[in-house]
Amino acid sequence: MRDRKGISVVFGLLCILVTALLAACGGGGGGGGGASTVSGVAAAGAPIAGTVQIKDSSSPAKTLTKTINEDGSFSFDVSGLTPPFLLKATGTVGSTAYTLHSFANGAGTANVNPFANLVVAMASGGLDPATIYAAPSAGIMQTITGKLSATITDVQTKLQILLALYDAAKIDPVASNFTANHTGLDEVLDMVSVDLSTGVITIRNKTTNAVIFTTQVSNFAGGVLNPGLIPPPPVRAVISPIFVSVPLSKSVTFTADVLRSTNKSVTWSVIESGGGTITNAGVYTAPATEGTYHVKVTSVANPTLPAIAIVKVIPYNVIVGVTPASATVASGVSKTFSATVTGTSNTQVTWSVLEASSGSITSSGVYTAPATAGTYHVTATSVADPAKSATVAVTVTPAVVSISPTSASMTTGGSTTFTATVTGASNTAVTWSVVEVGGGYITSSGVYTASSTVGTYHVKATSVADTTKSATAIITVSAPTPFPIGTWVGPNGFKFTVSQLIVSGLVNQYSGIIYYPSLLGSSMNVSGTDTMIQIFGSVTGNFAQLSVGGGQVAIPNYTDIQVSLTGVPTSTTLSGFVSINSSNSAYNYLSSNAVFTKQ
Repeated sequence: MRDRKGISVVFGLLCILVTALLAACGGGGGGGGGASTVSGVAAAGAPIAGTVQIKDSSSPAKTLTKTINEDGSFSFDVSGLTPPFLLKATGTVGSTAYTLHSFANGAGTANVNPFANLVVAMASGGLDPATIYAAPSAGIMQTITGKLSATITDVQTKLQILLALYDAAKIDPVASNFTANHTGLDEVLDMVSVDLSTGVITIRNKTTNAVIFTTQVSNFAGGVLNPGLIPPPPVRAVISPIFVSVPLSKSVTFTADVLRSTNKSVTWSVIESGGGTITNAGVYTAPATEGTYHVKVTSVANPTLPAIAIVKVIPYNVIVGVTPASATVASGVSKTFSATVTGTSNTQVTWSVLEASSGSITSSGVYTAPATAGTYHVTATSVADPAKSATVAVTVTPAVVSISPTSASMTTGGSTTFTATVTGASNTAVTWSVVEVGGGYITSSGVYTASSTVGTYHVKATSVADTTKSATAIITVSAPTPFPIGTWVGPNGFKFTVSQLIVSGLVNQYSGIIYYPSLLGSSMNVSGTDTMIQIFGSVTGNFAQLSVGGGQVAIPNYTDIQVSLTGVPTSTTLSGFVSINSSNSAYNYLSSNAVFTKQ
């Protein structure tokens, strides 16, 4: 106990002697907000890995979020936001999770650390900073604004012995320039924990877990600091800078110091294998592979407390190229692009299409054009350096439809097949239609059947990919010729001659002569004298009907002669049925299927 009291006395005397000098001491770098920025460092003995948010005093409050940099730094552009501001950092230091708060009256520096979190709670009158941040009120914001400076002074005064040991007695935990490099206030946070829970402040020695200071937030002045439990400042190595970005294969120089020892000798090393090299003078040379590496400096005086800097090896002069440099693609068709990336070992890219509704592109560079023609732009962006990209223009052409044949002629009821070709689209399907009502019909495969009405009609093929594109064929539908004019010969010498054809609407009217042999007994033969009879008939489509009305024509007497024909109008052979009915019972009639051939 006497030794501890002796140490306490020494600490107190040391504090008194150096107080005048401490105003110029403390952490360096890391702060310095601009005229329209709030900047700082989020740390708890080391930089916090996570995010930081800032909330303004407008109603409703505006909130911005940033990822904390590797060295703990962050910066917000607060143009257009209403001061004062609340800040909240959420993340981890090693395996320990933290949620800490801070406060800024306006643009400038606002660090987030356990002491800043404590100051916010005290300045609010003892409220939980998390509660304040979740639902800030104008009254609480004004209270903190008015008491923040005095509260910081109270903390510096009450914890002066602790802070002075680490050259941090006059450091403002909120607004001073702060660097998470194990010096000043950051070293204090290396050695002690500052906890705020259910309105109670507890500061512990991290090595022994002994309570150095505890009190209610609302009664900070009533707390008692126990100097004998304060961890003595150790001999340790420090490094600068603690974070740096270095291009591939380039060099940077680190500096080192050893605190509280006259032996300034250090050894340098790179923790990761293949993470670069470093000389005895602290000159680090980056490897040819991007990544995050760590430079370690160890003091000879105390090898147990090395200092570590983070090195991010970044690409050097990244250049992105896209092949092909331009492209013309039909609507709906796909095109594959490839990207080359130089100046970095990471050759990956992310693909995107600049314009809205301009098609899509996969992660492997396969672009699919939209249905709408136009000029669009495909971009490949370097993953290693997102500031570097390459863009190519893609011209999307419209669909073009053609039809074959472009015209056709046929008789009523006839049919023909059309085909359609679609270019400029991946979908080559078409829909078929007949433009005129009653103009016939067409199947989905393009087979057209003519109307029963003579006329001119139009068949249309419309692109499924682009319904504004189509092609049309002209169809001329005429009345059919039942069979060629001339003499036709059937069974038993029965024959007829077509002498005239008159087209009239749906029915073709014609006249002719039928020759038939005399009857001998019950059969027809060609040995007799032919009798000539005038006939009148009609044909519809491919069906012909010839007949002779009743009456005495010749001996033997006949009352009716009929011939029915079917077949292709232009053929020279037709099938049919012949019927000769006699009024004389002495003679039978002829009634049979027949084939007629044109003479």
